[in-house]
This record gives sequence, C-alpha cells and structure tokens, in this order.
Amino acid sequence: MIKDDFKNPNGRFVGITYEKVRTYAFIPKFLPPKIKWDNELVNKLADAQKSLAELNGFVTSLPNRQILLTSFISTEAILSSQIEGTQATIEDLGLFQATGEERTEDVREVSNHVDALYHGFKSLEKLPICIRMVKELHSILLKDVRGENRMPGEFRRTQVYIASPGQTIKYASFIPPPPRMLLELLGNWEKFIQNNTKIPSLVLAAIMHYQFEAIHPFLDGNGRIGRLLIMLLLLKQKLLDEPVLYLSAYFASHRQQYYDQLLNVSQNSDWRSWILFFLDGIRQLSQEALVKARKLFDIYDGYIHKYSGVTFQVAEMLFKKPIFTRTQMANLISASRPMIYYAIKRLEESGVIVSPGKSKYGQHYYAQEILEIVIE
Repeated sequence: MIKDDFKNPNGRFVGITYEKVRTYAFIPKFLPPKIKWDNELVNKLADAQKSLAELNGFVTSLPNRQILLTSFISTEAILSSQIEGTQATIEDLGLFQATGEERTEDVREVSNHVDALYHGFKSLEKLPICIRMVKELHSILLKDVRGENRMPGEFRRTQVYIASPGQTIKYASFIPPPPRMLLELLGNWEKFIQNNTKIPSLVLAAIMHYQFEAIHPFLDGNGRIGRLLIMLLLLKQKLLDEPVLYLSAYFASHRQQYYDQLLNVSQNSDWRSWILFFLDGIRQLSQEALVKARKLFDIYDGYIHKYSGVTFQVAEMLFKKPIFTRTQMANLISASRPMIYYAIKRLEESGVIVSPGKSKYGQHYYAQEILEIVIE
C-alpha cells in the first residue's frame, strides 16, 4: 500500500510490522461522513428510490410472494460467492439441495450463503443490524467449508491485507486496521447504522457497506457478509417488504469498478462517486428484478389456469424447489405418493419439468422454464 496514492485520505495510517515487513495500515474515519449534496446526487437518489418502490409495489401486490424468494435468494448466493472466486452455478446449488451431490467443492459454500441469508431475515425480527448479528452470519457462512479454519463467527486476531494472489503485504493495494482497533471501529459502525435518522436509507446502505469493507473484521468472508448486510438494511429500513433485491449481480458485472470505487473513498475521501455508483446499482437491479419478477409471476399465473389439485401443488412448489427428487417433492406436499408421482409425470410430459436421468444420487427433475428466467 503506497501512502502517496492516498491524496486526501478518508482516515489515517498506523505503522505495523507483518512478517518482518514494516508498513502501514489504514484506519477509516469514524462515521458519519460529510456528504456534499448536488443536483446529480439528489436526482440519482430519487431515481433509485422510485425504481425500488416500483419493485416493492409489484412484489407486495402478488397473491403469493413466495414464488419469487427462492430464485432471488439462490441467485444472490451464487453471484456474491462468485465475486470471491467460487465456481458453482444455480444448477449445482439446486442439485446439492435436492440430492446432496457436490459437483464442485464450492457448492457447499454457496449453500451456506443461502442459510446465512435466511438466518439474517429471521434475525431482523428481534435484532437490529449489529455486531452480534454479523458474527452469527459469519459463523453460518464458513461452517464446514474451506474457510472453517478462518475463525467462523470470530473477528480476526491477526493482520490481513488485500493483494493479488501470491503477493506479499509489500505489494498490498489495501491494508485494513490492525486487530486491536476493530471493536472501536465496529462499535462506531453499529451505532451509526442504528441511530442515524438524517441520512436517506439508500445512502446509509452505501456508507455502511464501504465502512464494513474498510474495517475488514474477519479473516475471510468480508465481501459476502458486507453485501448480505445491504439487503438486510433495506428490509430493516422498510424499503422492501421481501428480500428480492441484491446488488451482487451489479457488483459482479462491474467488479473492477466496484473495487476501485471502494478504494477511491479510502484514498480520496470521494464518497460522492461511490454513492452515485451504488445508487446506479440500486436503480438498475430494481428494474431488472421487476422484469424477472413479472416473468415468474406470468408462469405462475399460467399454472393457476392450466392445473388444479395435486398437479398445481407440485407446479407451485417448483418456485421453491426448481430442482428436486420425487421423494423430496413427496415430503413437501400433503398428498398420497401415487398422486404426487402422477402429477410429476404429467408436468414432465407437458415440458414444465425435465429429467436428465438417473445418477448414483437418484433421479432428479429441473423446472426448466423457471430456471431459464432465474439465470438469465
């Protein structure tokens, strides 16, 4: 980390020694920051709020909101994990959840991400966004995966740094605070989130995310937890009634810009550019999510008019379980197994679901038209 690159730093430096290298760590300023509002920032905020409100309005008008949640949550888990280098697809995740088959070693990490998301949603019923919640989410995220030796649920006790794979701290692009400063910084971060009422919620989310990534409290999983917290804040701030918007798709498609914008806040105190980038993501993803939600509901509406009885129950369950086995479906629906198996056969004959055949994990089925929309 080159100090000369920090022209107008949003913080200060402290000297550290790591692996016999004498260098500096960056300590971000306490929140809140000073935001200079101008017409562009005000207009971007209004556009983002409008798009998010349109998405929320459509979702809350649906007779069955649950048809959207599994697909949106699974997509978020995949994309947020892929930003960190994991290699798993929505089909890998669905197959793992249906049969236990691990096509890649990364799929369990993605499944943990889904579990952490659901835990976060449930936690909002009794907790504000806080240090306790963050540690719980991290513990779930790293359970029984390659990062399980990276202190799941515990803040790091050693120095970390951000650099290209294989590079030493000498070539780090960013060095977060030393461990002894984490609790003080996180205490300020927590207080800012819980007590700030003057900053618009979407801007609050942008500031929250930057600060968490700059503090970098864990040995592993900081990016995934930080992105998950954005969704939780939107729910807590009542901007959304259901968890149907995630910025990981936007960050993944603008990965280098995402990293550069975060670093630019640290180096130049340029909150404005980061917030504009963040608000563009909210607007764009809200519009894309609305299109996807409408397509999924059109499919659901078609099932309502085409099927009835147990066949409709199975068809409806496809939105929650787009990849499944016959046994799994039978355990999810209150009907006799022959009737459920007949419904599966009927849906397969009509092309709603397809089966790639049997494997050592048993025969499984794909809800083809639903998955096509989810992964588009």
